[in-house]
Amino acid sequence: MKKLLSITICLLVLFVSASFAQKRAVKQTKSKTSVGKKAKSTKPNIYACGIGASVVALDLSQTEIAADCSAADATCSNNKIIKVKVIAADREDIEEKYVYKVSAGKLIGEGADVEWDLSGVSAGNYTITAGVSQPAFDGNGWAVYGTTRTKTVVVKK
Repeated sequence: MKKLLSITICLLVLFVSASFAQKRAVKQTKSKTSVGKKAKSTKPNIYACGIGASVVALDLSQTEIAADCSAADATCSNNKIIKVKVIAADREDIEEKYVYKVSAGKLIGEGADVEWDLSGVSAGNYTITAGVSQPAFDGNGWAVYGTTRTKTVVVKK
């Protein structure tokens, strides 16, 4: 019941914010364009209720690799490049960037599909966290508002 009330209040806030932002944008457009300046776009604060893009799934091509494989062991995989795919629930009207944090190795590429290179790391457990970054509340920089996902890869001796 509390959750339903919270969602209802959130939607009401968004509706009022959107209505206010639209009226303000029209007013700013009229006043700014009259002096030859481009009006700044004003969007309602959709993040106020946690309605940001969220990572729904973080898929890895492998979750276990060997630090070193002997030539005689055909079952051992020494491929240290892991393909990473992120699936996000996002809003098409909001600009976004995919962001990652890894505990070792390096990332190759950008966007929803990247590669995680674990070449040269010693045996152990390593994590990757994926999120979606969107323009910050105050318009300064970027921030992750929605859900992130973390996966672990085991590098065996």
